[in-house]
Amino acid sequence: MKKYPLILISCCLSFLLLTTVQAATFCVTNSTQLLLRLNEAATNDQNDVIRIKQGTYPIISNPQLTHGFTYSGGNENRTLDISGGWISFNNNDCGLQINQGDSTVLDGRDLQGVMRITAGGNVFISNLSFINGFVDNSLSSGLHLFLSDDTRRGFLGPIRATIEKNFFIGNESQSRAAFTASSDVGRVYFKNNLVVSNNSSLGLYVATFDSNETYLINNTFFANSGGISISPASGEKAYVVNNLVWGTQNRNVGLSANGTGELYVFNNNYQTATINQPTAVAQNQSIQPVFVGSNILDFTPAIGSSMINAGKPSPFIVPNPITFPFNWNVGIADFEGNARVLDGRVDIGAVEAPVPPDLIFMNGFESS
Repeated sequence: MKKYPLILISCCLSFLLLTTVQAATFCVTNSTQLLLRLNEAATNDQNDVIRIKQGTYPIISNPQLTHGFTYSGGNENRTLDISGGWISFNNNDCGLQINQGDSTVLDGRDLQGVMRITAGGNVFISNLSFINGFVDNSLSSGLHLFLSDDTRRGFLGPIRATIEKNFFIGNESQSRAAFTASSDVGRVYFKNNLVVSNNSSLGLYVATFDSNETYLINNTFFANSGGISISPASGEKAYVVNNLVWGTQNRNVGLSANGTGELYVFNNNYQTATINQPTAVAQNQSIQPVFVGSNILDFTPAIGSSMINAGKPSPFIVPNPITFPFNWNVGIADFEGNARVLDGRVDIGAVEAPVPPDLIFMNGFESS
């Protein structure tokens, strides 16, 4: 893939919290450490930050678990933040972050699912690759996320999960290969992710259930055996915007609102789609995507692509307090770490096309 990373220097800042709960920050450099830190984070009653150094982390298979890396913190109303892309800097193994999703690899080794998280507080997962996960049941073999209803424990809700700038490739399951989020309460954001060449017999790749609000924003789903599925029930809401879904063998896009559920579908490019009872549908297209072609995993739109500048920008006017459907944005950086918004516009898909050099150097003093 092309690399134009944004370099983020860590200043070892803790979370700014409304409470005085202590925060714990861990640096992980191997699979054993990752297992230990996930276990510790699930029971320390703190807001936890787990930084994973660049490299490959094969799961350590455990027949008593469905997934190699497991966090069971459903009884804690604390925040969990797991991110990859960290490198050594200033005598700190995790002192500098390369803001990309393909440099830190969690490998299921085709033996088990990669990661399963059960949480009672906010969850942030970013800059990780989930590869070669395998389960022979209905769980997701890449990342399976369950947010428990923590209102009884006083969490200042709603609970929020953000899955951003991750890479899901080569995962296999009976029904949901890449990612599944089950949420009793709160919001689920899945944005600027790549979901490529995953296999599932039932063809569900991103499925969210029982979430008050679900947002799919600027993702690329390509060459999977199945597409995406979201079905907001009464009282639930889903916002699907700026996604590319192409090359799917079975189901491409399956979206359906039930009862009083709200479903908004804007500015996507999909090969085929079944959309039932939407609240609003606009500016979608079905045009063969064209990429720059430097390698098979480069999903940068080529010059002239219909996806360039065809995305819906973040809400410009936001009410106070923020309410659905204004509670979303496209993010600061795309999957590659480049600026997500260029010249006030955004592309469809997880990767933003760079401004052509001839446009950068154009000025009013050039002669014809």
